[in-house]
This record gives sequence, structure tokens and C-alpha cells, in this order.
Amino acid sequence: MSAAIKSIACFLPETCLSNDMLAAEFPRVSAEAIFKQSGIRQRSIADDSLTPADLAFEAAQALFSQQITVPRSSIDAIVYCTQGLDYKAPATACLLHQRLGLKPNCLALDIPAGCTGFVNGLMVAQGLIGRNGIHHVLLLTAEIPTRVISQSDLHLRMLFGDGACATLISATDRNGLGNFVFGTDGSGAESLWVEHSGFRKPADINWLEQQRHNPNGLKNGRIIMKGDELLHFALTHVPPLIQETLSVNHCKEEDIDLFVFHQASGIILRSLRRKCRIPEEKFYLHIENCGNTVSSSIPLALEHALRQERIKQGSKVMLVGFGVGLSWAATVIEIP
Repeated sequence: MSAAIKSIACFLPETCLSNDMLAAEFPRVSAEAIFKQSGIRQRSIADDSLTPADLAFEAAQALFSQQITVPRSSIDAIVYCTQGLDYKAPATACLLHQRLGLKPNCLALDIPAGCTGFVNGLMVAQGLIGRNGIHHVLLLTAEIPTRVISQSDLHLRMLFGDGACATLISATDRNGLGNFVFGTDGSGAESLWVEHSGFRKPADINWLEQQRHNPNGLKNGRIIMKGDELLHFALTHVPPLIQETLSVNHCKEEDIDLFVFHQASGIILRSLRRKCRIPEEKFYLHIENCGNTVSSSIPLALEHALRQERIKQGSKVMLVGFGVGLSWAATVIEIP
């Protein structure tokens, strides 16, 4: 049995952090300089009372309200991708299952996969559909990276935003999900990680005392990012990833109508487009008004491209995720 993306809905918090607001906090840099460096003019910020699951819930509600052919009672599996789980246990997917009122005979899985999470989630959904009576998978991606960024870290604050997407993947007669290419290099894990965020080295009294000037004392940890290493990683791994993905999907570059990459930053995306020699009109950017939303960045861009009619029924789109892990994953989808 084949599978395809049937619908996508997104949710962004109403509160925005603009470049003007950042420039007011960091007077040595202008709003335009922030845009030139990041490719971003504003990013959404979730209220302190919210968790990523709350954003995912809103995205799912929006998805169910915009299409009625697959009601929530027909969902056979929920796959939740986030790096901000509600609890160590139970799985947050189980809690979302209850909040959304899904049927009891429904699989619920968490996948904390970060920047490659959406592509990984599609691969999981493809593997589930057609097996054990599963016909409809609800893939939720939701992140609040701004909660683990120091207030004094301008570079990270200009890059990251909060957001969520809900994607419905359903069984079809014509396959809309292609073959996948993926990889991992754990030796580069410290290029992008969240310190003091788990069992290995949790936030303790000393950490909270050091971070008391930050909102919530960074009790959930703090992002550490080595930008130069990530740029080198992307420029090294993404070009061959694209070629291998074309090969396993029996495509040529001219067959692809649009390339949708993980929306990491303006610098990384511009560098990759030049290195991969992708025509500007085939390379989709959707970062200016939402920032890097981690696992939600690809579906946000994909949904925006659909609304802007940059792609339509029958369009072939290459999805490319890369980042935290270090990890990478890509596939070619066809819009049903």
C-alpha cells in the first residue's frame, strides 16, 4: 500500500520578537544587520505557560477543522516529534492522543529528532501505513527552542522561533512518498546540543544559581551551538545527500519542481543553494517571518509553498533535513 501527504496545518504563537526589539536590547547591532546575518525579520515566541505539546494540539485542531474527509476518529497512529517533551514519562504522544480525543486502538510514538524530525516522521509514517490496519497517521512537529536560549545570546535569539505543524499522511493508490536517504554522525553532537537538560548532567542548584538572571533560570537547559561547525557539516553532507536522494528516487535535478530544506539560517541556506547549484526559483525560503523552528521548519515551508501555489498537484518536491545529532535525511514527495 502507498502513502501520501494529505493535509498540513500550522500554528505559530501570536507574540513576535522583531529585529527592532532585538536591536533595542543590543544597541551595537541594527535591525537590518540582524536580517542580513540571519535572513529573519521576526520570530514567534510561545508564552511561558505553554509547552510544545500545546502548540502541537492547536496545529492538530486546525488540521481537523480544515478537512473533513478524514475525521479524528479515523486516525490510526500519532507520531509526535519534538525536543521538548512534557515529561520523561509517559510519552507526550499519549497525552496528545487523549487531548485530541483519538480512538483507543491508536499507536502513539514520540520521536525527539530535531532538525531531521519531519523527514524521519514521514519515513516512520510510510513504514506504518498498510500494516496492522493503519491507514491514517497524524504527524505532529512542535518546538519551543526559545525557552532554552540565554537572554544574552543574540546570535541564537535572532535565529530561533517557536511553532508547530500537523501533517496527515494517508494510504493512497498512488505513492506520494518516495525513498529515503538518511545518516548520523554522533561524533559531531556537541556542534548543537542543549546542556543541563537530561539525566547525563541535569540542571542543579549551582546551574540555576548561575542562570538566575535568565527567565525560568534556564531550568530546561541551554542551547550551545557552534555555527562554523554546522556550516561545514551542511556544506559537506547535504550536496551528496541530494545526489543520492535523486538516485534512489530515479530522478534528475530537472525533475524536481521545488527544493525545501530545513530552514536553518539565511547564511546556511544561501551557501547550500550556491554549493548545490540549485536555481533560485526552485529553492524555497520560508524563514523571514518565523525563524528556525527546528522540526517544524520543513512542514511550515511546505504548507506556505502550497498556499502560495509554488507547488500544486503532481509537483515533485525534495525535502532535506539536517542538523542536530548530527543527522541528515531526505526524500522526494509528490503532491497528491
